[in-house]
Amino acid sequence: MMKTAPLNSHRGFTLIEIMVVVVIIGVFAGIIAVSINPQSPERVLKNESTRLKHVIRIALDESQIQATELGLRFDEEGYQFLSLQGRRWIPIADDKALESHKWPEELFSTLKMEGFAAFSDDPEQTLGLGLSKRLDREEELENSEEDDFSLDINDEEDPQKKLPKLTPQIYILSSGEMTPFSLLMEIEHEGMDEPVYYHLQGEYSGVITVDGPLNERPSS
Repeated sequence: MMKTAPLNSHRGFTLIEIMVVVVIIGVFAGIIAVSINPQSPERVLKNESTRLKHVIRIALDESQIQATELGLRFDEEGYQFLSLQGRRWIPIADDKALESHKWPEELFSTLKMEGFAAFSDDPEQTLGLGLSKRLDREEELENSEEDDFSLDINDEEDPQKKLPKLTPQIYILSSGEMTPFSLLMEIEHEGMDEPVYYHLQGEYSGVITVDGPLNERPSS
């Protein structure tokens, strides 16, 4: 006896199945678009300013919890966190959140503290003036008391003395205080009608605010 095929054996796709396929196609299209198109300048600045805000907050918390003094230095390439070990500021290398970070290409930053440009080693512009002077006095005293004739030629030299001397531009103290600062981040390259800015501001109390994107350079 011949069996007949079920009536629904050749049914079409349901609406739900079609919607699932459309969603999958949309997801893959989005992935392809992201991989082809670089991030916009606004997105790059937003990501960098948000990251910096968060890692400074982490540094503030760690400084208080661990009762240790931390510092932050900026340069043309990026920034790095420092930890006070003995009488020297040492770059932090064993903390993933606070390791040194380089700016993306075409990103420029201008740091100001108390109204002065601060790409310098001048501690008088910083909250940690007293701490910096005390460390310098202790180092000078130690150097003056050294007796070259009493050194054992078999003693290994302190590896910290081989490192370049670093001074924070922004002090992050265990008391919860932070050097007030203003950081302007900008990107300008070919193809852009005008530069894009993000403004990061830190207060003495540790409060950090981010303003952007801005199409004009802030006046202060």
